[in-house]
Amino acid sequence: MKRMAILGAVAAMTAGSSALAQNSGYAHFGAVSDTIRIQGNTVFPTVDFTYEMRVRMAKGAPLNRVISEQRDSYEDKGVHLSSTGFYGSMVRGYFCGSENQSPTSTSLSDGWHHIAWVRSGSIARLYLDGALNAEWPSQANCLGDSPDSWMAIGMIRYTYQQPTLPSFLGDIDWIRVSSTPRYFDAFTPPFECEVAADSQTLLLLKFNEAAGTTTLIDESPSHFQCDVGVAVNPGGSATSPTLGNTAGGFPACAPVCDSDIDQSHATDGIDLAIVLARWGTNPTDYPRADCNHDGIVNGSDLAIVLGAWGPCP
Repeated sequence: MKRMAILGAVAAMTAGSSALAQNSGYAHFGAVSDTIRIQGNTVFPTVDFTYEMRVRMAKGAPLNRVISEQRDSYEDKGVHLSSTGFYGSMVRGYFCGSENQSPTSTSLSDGWHHIAWVRSGSIARLYLDGALNAEWPSQANCLGDSPDSWMAIGMIRYTYQQPTLPSFLGDIDWIRVSSTPRYFDAFTPPFECEVAADSQTLLLLKFNEAAGTTTLIDESPSHFQCDVGVAVNPGGSATSPTLGNTAGGFPACAPVCDSDIDQSHATDGIDLAIVLARWGTNPTDYPRADCNHDGIVNGSDLAIVLGAWGPCP
């Protein structure tokens, strides 16, 4: 019995070292000092890339960074989010002397969104929920990795002399960095269970760890150590985003049918009650109550639920 217990514990640790079960868990960034430090040489030496994530901004949140990748004095790439806008930027440091970023972009409505920042050749593109939002020329000089590089989710710091940049405020369902342009045209944003690590995946976090976890699982081949609540710059201070959240999370996998709001594999009285309780709203706790995805729960959604009553096909 003791031997079986030991083998079971080893199996559990082995399984947990590379991936977590898919669920609707997310990380909540509630303070401008909330940070996750990505340890190691993390400025990726690629001209093309994709930064993508499923996020939900806090209402009234100011413009701050959700992810930053920086080689001190040479290169800084980041995705900036707020409740009123978002953009991706590539900043050249002291030895390059140029800067480029996306044009002003569309405001973010309440609820979960998929955002992708893609660079392909000399063109950078920003996508919101699978639709092209902005496109602009992007220079490629000064890309490269170095021992002085670092990466963070949330708060970062350019150099030791400059002020700390604050973290964004909101929630992250998952985030992936790739060394290839994954999107070229309009696309259907993936669900978490469709986001898998491949040879072009440089970082993949899904934030399904339990509350109080101090080191996240990077499912990419890089297997970076990702420390919760640890400042990137030595001597700095940071706080921990809250893990283990599931209430109001985005579905991990595509629903069996649009009318199955609670994902019970059937359309029944519970789904009807959810629709009626959230009538006239764009709910963040049950986003799928908006069955036709038009931004409001109304008679159209009620008709979908009533018309599909019973087990999902």
